[in-house]
Amino acid sequence: MKNIRHISIAVALAVVCVSLTSAAPAPPATPVPQNATEKAALDVMEKIGWGDNAATRDLDEDLWHIINQANLGLIWSRPGLSLRERELIVMSVLIAVGSPGVSHLMEHAGSVGITDAQIKELILQTIPYAGQPNAIQAMVALKRIQAERKPAK
Repeated sequence: MKNIRHISIAVALAVVCVSLTSAAPAPPATPVPQNATEKAALDVMEKIGWGDNAATRDLDEDLWHIINQANLGLIWSRPGLSLRERELIVMSVLIAVGSPGVSHLMEHAGSVGITDAQIKELILQTIPYAGQPNAIQAMVALKRIQAERKPAK
């Protein structure tokens, strides 16, 4: 009888451990905004061509919500600058700090009317301020994106 009780306890503990260590349930296919700020963020992402920023959401749901609310929902949705102007500013900053995240903005810049020629000029403009290595890194990213857009022959 004592062995059965020990086995029952062991099984119960195993079930608890498995439930604690199992992956969290997958987020719904279509994100549901948690509040008005996140709704504003989803609207901004749609306008700038990001869809629902699934890559960040797949990486981590909490990170996705924080980025949406704090950055896109509160800052990008403010009046005073167009989304095109904000996109140019953010690309400049990302180039200056050497962030590979600038590629994501370059890929979708056309959604707000920014051409590849304008991105190239932006990169060239950053050389004296952000340095040659960061400008080269950004130019490599732009050329890669341009090459990926060309249809295969």
